[in-house]
Amino acid sequence: MKLIHKILFLPVVCLMTLSCELEDGENLNRPTAESIQDGISRGELEQAITGVLSDMRLKIGTQVDGQSLAGREYYRFQSSDPRWSSDVMTGNLDNNTFYTTSPYSARYTAIKDANLIIQGIGNSEGIFTGAEITVSKGFLNTIKAHELLMVLNQQYQNGIRVDVSDPDNLGPFLGYDEAIAFISNLLGEAATQL
Repeated sequence: MKLIHKILFLPVVCLMTLSCELEDGENLNRPTAESIQDGISRGELEQAITGVLSDMRLKIGTQVDGQSLAGREYYRFQSSDPRWSSDVMTGNLDNNTFYTTSPYSARYTAIKDANLIIQGIGNSEGIFTGAEITVSKGFLNTIKAHELLMVLNQQYQNGIRVDVSDPDNLGPFLGYDEAIAFISNLLGEAATQL
C-alpha cells in the first residue's frame, strides 16, 4: 500500500508544479511610477502625496544625529557602532557611510516622488482644474525646496544637484551660493503658485 502511495505521489506533485503558471500581477497597494507619469487620478494623487510626506521622514533621525554631533550640540556614545564617536566627533568623516549616504538618498527619494507627481499632474487631462494643478505644483515645489535645503545643510560647501528631474541626465552640482539661490527661487515660485 505504501509503495502505491509513493508511486502516485511523485506524478501528482509533478503535475501540480508544472500546471501552475505565475503571472506578473498589478501592484494593488499603491500607484506605480508609470501610472503616475502617464496621468494621475484624484485617488492616486492623495496616495502619492502621502508617500512623499512619508519619504520626508526617512532617515531624518540619522541626519539630525550627524548634524548635531558635528555641531557639538550633543554627544552620542553607542557601543554597537563606534563611528558616531570616532568619525563624526573627530571630524574624520567618511564620504561613503550611513550617516552621509542614507539621509542624502532619502531626501532625493522625496524629490523624485514630487517630480513624478508634478509630471503626472501635467499629463492628467480633464481630471483637475487649473487652480488645483497650480496649487498642487506649489505644494510639491515647497516640499522639493525643503528637501533640497536639507541636503544642502548636510553637504554645505560640497554642493548639491538641484536638477534631478531626469535620472538619466542629472544636472551639474551647484555650489552653496548657487544652490541657495535656486532654492530661494523655487520657494518664490511655490509661493506664487500657492
